[in-house]
Amino acid sequence: MELMSFESGKHGEKLCEMTDVEKRDRLLRTYSELCEEHFKGVPEVSSEELLQILTHHDAGVRASIVLVDCRSEAEQSVSMLPGAVTMADLEQNLDELKDVELIPYCAIGRRSGFFTKRILEKNTGVKIRNHAGGILDWSHVEGPLVDRGTQHAIKQMHAGGANHLKHLPSSGKLEILLPKEV
Repeated sequence: MELMSFESGKHGEKLCEMTDVEKRDRLLRTYSELCEEHFKGVPEVSSEELLQILTHHDAGVRASIVLVDCRSEAEQSVSMLPGAVTMADLEQNLDELKDVELIPYCAIGRRSGFFTKRILEKNTGVKIRNHAGGILDWSHVEGPLVDRGTQHAIKQMHAGGANHLKHLPSSGKLEILLPKEV
């Protein structure tokens, strides 16, 4: 699959007229509407709280969670949140993860919301919270991204789809990748 590259903030003049605060508000409203319609009541974690956990000075706090990437293989091949596992990896080892909190994420929180709901329905006692706003909101708090294979920090992100470009901050700190239209 061939990818197109965008610098965040360089994807349409009209979109850039909005402040980053307005873009983030719109993103979180969109996420909220998805929750209301499809997985109301699913517990969630904000990007700020997740960033605090991942950057905590106590390694035990960092080790208390497992990030679960619910995005496609193509999205994951661009970047992931540090230490994240795929849904398939998690589901194979779910019984071994009873002592940690699971935090699924995707582009905006829809796929991970459905995943969170499914896990809660099938596995009582599992600690799990959906990442509100997903990797798009993560870009607003400048959370770290890593290469899937090496876990080295990178500044690339797959936006999940062209319709998500409008939610990205205008900072220009990330290279945004999307599949090329055929």
